[in-house]
This record gives sequence, structure tokens and C-alpha cells, in this order.
Amino acid sequence: MDVSGRHRLATGATAARAATLVAAVAALFATGVFALGADQPGVAAEPRPAGAPAAAAPTDPSPTWTVLPANPSPVTARPTRLRIPAIGVDSRIVTIGVDRTGALIPPRTTDVTGWFAAGPVPGTIGPALLAGHVDSRATGPGVFFRLTELRPGDVIIVDRADHTAARFVVDSSTRVSKTAFPTELIYSPKPVAMLRLVTCGGSFDAQKRSYLDNVIVNATIR
Repeated sequence: MDVSGRHRLATGATAARAATLVAAVAALFATGVFALGADQPGVAAEPRPAGAPAAAAPTDPSPTWTVLPANPSPVTARPTRLRIPAIGVDSRIVTIGVDRTGALIPPRTTDVTGWFAAGPVPGTIGPALLAGHVDSRATGPGVFFRLTELRPGDVIIVDRADHTAARFVVDSSTRVSKTAFPTELIYSPKPVAMLRLVTCGGSFDAQKRSYLDNVIVNATIR
């Protein structure tokens, strides 16, 4: 995203943190701002011939994410720093929110990461959202300039004000147009702490001074 970017969120969100996240992030995706998830449609399973034996159940149905306790201790300490060794990120985290019109206000400078404070604290159940600039005409590369280089298995660490840290591992990354968003595939509740890193990418529209796509990295706590 460029420094002057503004991203639309829902207005009239409830005071409850969880409800705010659902309403705001869902609207954020639906209005062509950010998008998360796969960019390929699902593939239907082939029908089983009549009389053929049913497929055997997997012998080791290991979960694909770490499931947290049903009633985890709440984490209230705000995130303070983002570290991504694989791409050289070591950035201060600032709080971002929305203006009177419901537009998400990005970080003021390109060298910091913005935490959407109406959503979960990184490390608590739900998708915590961190946004950052990719670059700026005035200052050059931003904090998320190399975000597209992240690969599954790369480690992301979020330090918090209480001197604890949440460690995430990258699951996937994708680039999607700001005009087309598979919202239902993107935002589905899961009983796990997740992290979304979002910036702008793709082609640059010189007339609008804006990138045409969003780059999203999905990570899960480990």
C-alpha cells in the first residue's frame, strides 16, 4: 500500500472485540481492500463406482494447526514488535484503527507495522491483522517490501508489552485483486490463533497512485 492509502471498514461495529472483528474484517474483505485464502476453486471428488469399497479412513488424522485450550488465559498486552528473520523484518508495531467514515487508517510511516486493535491480540484465538506499506515514492521500500518472499514454514514472531512473544509459522501466501474477493473462503472462524499480514502488490496504477492487488500472508501459532 502507498502512504496515502485508505481502506474501508464496516461502520457501526459492536463494542465486543470478537463481534467487532467479524463485522469489520468481513466488510474490509468484501469492499475490495484485503483478501485472504486460496485463489483457486475447490475440486469436486470423483463419484465412487457402485459396489466399490469405501475408502479407508486415514490412520493418523493429525490436525493441520495447533488447537488451543477451550478457555485460554486472555492476553491483553498489546503487540510491540514484529520480527520476520527470513526477510529481515524487525519493526515496531503501532496501533491503527478507523476514521469517522469507517476507513482503516494505515501507519503514518513506511517503517512500522500497524495492528488493527479492534481485532484479536496476536496469540489469542482468531485472526490478528497486521498491515504495512510495501513502499513509498518518498522513502523507498517499506516494512513489507519483501513480503512476497515468505514461504510455508517461515517463522514470524510478535513481541508483546508483557515481555511474552507469540510465534507463528507461515501456512500460505497469496495475491488477489482488490476488486474480487472470495470472502467466505477467506474469513471462516477457527479455534486457533492466526495472523494475517497484509500489504499492497501487483501492478501499480500510476494515475491512481495505487497498487491493484493485495498480498496476504497467513500464519498459525505454533
